[in-house]
Amino acid sequence: MRSETDEVLRLYTEKLNAYERFISFFRSRDAVKALLERSGLLRPKLRVLDAGAGFGTVTFALLDALGQHNMQPESIEAFDLTPAMLARFQAELESRGVAKVHLRQANVLELDQQLPSSWCNYDLIISASMFEYVASEQLSQALSALGARLAQGGTLLVIITEKTGLREY
Repeated sequence: MRSETDEVLRLYTEKLNAYERFISFFRSRDAVKALLERSGLLRPKLRVLDAGAGFGTVTFALLDALGQHNMQPESIEAFDLTPAMLARFQAELESRGVAKVHLRQANVLELDQQLPSSWCNYDLIISASMFEYVASEQLSQALSALGARLAQGGTLLVIITEKTGLREY
């Protein structure tokens, strides 16, 4: 696991700008926003966790979708494995004047040790482009770790966008 984690960290630190251009080119934020708007999951006062947040594609899509319907979330927390991605995310939050999003560095396989116990009871947990980097034999553990943070009746939305060399399908 450590070598896979190190490989993901290195990839998204060294190739951060290329990844951001890729996401922008394919209009991923717009696609996630459209998905959320059609999902029936949006409502005021959502407690949301963005799992594997990267530089905030899902969070910004969610904020845009909620704002378009004059809704505000109760809270948004987000974690990612890569400090460089979180730094980019934090910079965009600051440039937009968004103060209600809280970020942490964490590995989905070590959430109990790396996230505050208060990060729980979410109405919605969204994970986009993270599970592609979780080894097949650890998928159940990762899904269980996120599922344990859902409120009763909450929803876990997983978006898988690509095959990677780190994982066999």
